[in-house]
Amino acid sequence: MRRPNIIFILSDDHAAHAISAYGGGLNHTPHIDRLATTGVRCTSTFCTNSICAPSRAAILTGTWNHVNGVRTLHDRFDGTQDTVAKRLQAAGYQTALFGKWHLGQGGSSDPTGFDRWCVLPGQGAYWNPAFHTPEGKIQVQGYVSDIITDQSLAWLEGRDQQRPFMLMLHHKAPHREWEYHPRHAHLYPEGTIPEPPEATFYDDHSGHATAAKMAKMRLEDMQEKDLGAPIPTGLSPRDEHRWRYQRYLARYLRTVQSVDDSVGRVLDWLEAKSLREDTIVIYTSDQGFFLGEHGWFDKRFMYEESLRMPFLASWPGRLPQGVVNDDILLNTDIAPTFLEWAGIERPAAWQGRSFVSCLEGRTPRDWRDAFYYRYWMHKDGAHHVWAHYGLRTRHHKLIHYYADPLDTDPAGCLADQSPEPPEWELFDLRKDPFELTSVHDDPDYAAIRDELTVRLHREQAAVGDRPYDPAEAARGRLERAEREARLYAGAIPAWRVLGPFPGQAGKLKLTTTTPIESDLIAGRGVALPDGIRDLQATAGTQAFVDLDKVLGRREYAICYAVHAWHEPAPRRVELAIGSDDAVEAWLDGTSILRVDGERGYTVGENRVRLDLAAGPHRLVLKIINYREGWGFGAMLDVLPG
Repeated sequence: MRRPNIIFILSDDHAAHAISAYGGGLNHTPHIDRLATTGVRCTSTFCTNSICAPSRAAILTGTWNHVNGVRTLHDRFDGTQDTVAKRLQAAGYQTALFGKWHLGQGGSSDPTGFDRWCVLPGQGAYWNPAFHTPEGKIQVQGYVSDIITDQSLAWLEGRDQQRPFMLMLHHKAPHREWEYHPRHAHLYPEGTIPEPPEATFYDDHSGHATAAKMAKMRLEDMQEKDLGAPIPTGLSPRDEHRWRYQRYLARYLRTVQSVDDSVGRVLDWLEAKSLREDTIVIYTSDQGFFLGEHGWFDKRFMYEESLRMPFLASWPGRLPQGVVNDDILLNTDIAPTFLEWAGIERPAAWQGRSFVSCLEGRTPRDWRDAFYYRYWMHKDGAHHVWAHYGLRTRHHKLIHYYADPLDTDPAGCLADQSPEPPEWELFDLRKDPFELTSVHDDPDYAAIRDELTVRLHREQAAVGDRPYDPAEAARGRLERAEREARLYAGAIPAWRVLGPFPGQAGKLKLTTTTPIESDLIAGRGVALPDGIRDLQATAGTQAFVDLDKVLGRREYAICYAVHAWHEPAPRRVELAIGSDDAVEAWLDGTSILRVDGERGYTVGENRVRLDLAAGPHRLVLKIINYREGWGFGAMLDVLPG
């Protein structure tokens, strides 16, 4: 039998209940619905860590995040490890990836196993985005969902028609900031969008652990940039809550529509080329998303709306049509499933399991009835969600908030500012489907709680993870402190910071200049425009200068950081710089490093070797923030010889 083609369409933060085939009643997605009509719609597909980069790593490798090394947004993917793309490529498949990657950039973090790839740096931009390719950076005019689709179809047109292909079409949309295309501006008028049930929409979290109460994910935590409009004054708290929801959902659902358009274009192309029956088309998202449930937006928590992924698969003539599957499927199962379709044996080290038989209506008797979840980031600076792990069965969910960053504490983390004791939650999903009231301390659930705790530890051990141990964590923190003391011995502690200079979304680039730039680089005196500050800043944890704290949270902005010092004698050094987002560095007036694009902070990500003469030196950094976090760090490490 001829091996099938595979098209894997992955969106970002697309909640299943924002697909009309799932019956949420929020919007209409006619093209994604075509996959449900001609294939299988899965209702119990879950991620094992509800955050972008870790879920993508799990999809590629078929492993949990403590195995593949991408536990948090700050971890870079090690491209030397085994992936589904490498396996398919080695078996003769043509492979390509277009769109969002979000697993690091440069070196071994670039995509591997693909004959062609063209990916957004970091989150990427909705309009006129830059792309990272093996040949370097390119910039394309237009709207990102349309561009990624154009690139994918162009590659399909030029492929070797005698060989099967696997295309990964990865959309940025509908990730925050929810910038929709004007052609969808008329859709979903504000005030007409159905609200979640009142109990969850106005959830005060009185039935939850402290972790839920402390999270900064409420609709009230949204800023004007999220909503795209000033917040009206004079509204009651309840009316403002509803206004925020309507504004948020209108923008989110309109952004979803561009993804639905993309799916339609791909299906139409396959039909026009008579390839539909030779091609498996999958649509999914890296995780779910809160659409007002619990009064929230975003993801991260182990609650259903965040945990559940949409998953639709269509292969006319081979998969059932119009069928709903309720088996528990995981993101770690996707890679093994692809290999079975391609007739390739699953590597023994992969932890996921192919669900081809489930999609065909032949669910194995030993198929899972529970799974293990772990979210590793603890109290990140933006959302404050606690690190936790847990077990979900068909009818119950047990969650342990262990309240410790362990060795994953990212720059800007709030973990050490307000330590909290660990807590547990237990939900009865049959009686409490919206997860409003934990019954962990209810005596009537004592037997269930004890049984689930044992099962949790068993499932945890089965994937090679282990329970939280305070003593072990304390030893780990001490070891980490010692490692960091050695690692950051050359950290540059003191900086002069000038900014912020405002930029324009979609137009701000590293080449964008400011009135003071040339004088600052040359070491001449500068006259600061109104509103621009000249401040002193000190690097903190991981050599990091948190510009959000120094200058205030700003998006699409520029700042400069200056460090001057005197070398008593010549020496050879390595300058290591990390930044969130883009950075350019000048030493004594000469450009020595340029890295554009969106990315999170990684300590010492970019390195350049320098021969420093005795005497004064001046390092100037230009740091651009495109979205969300903003900061930098630099170290001067002495080289031997």
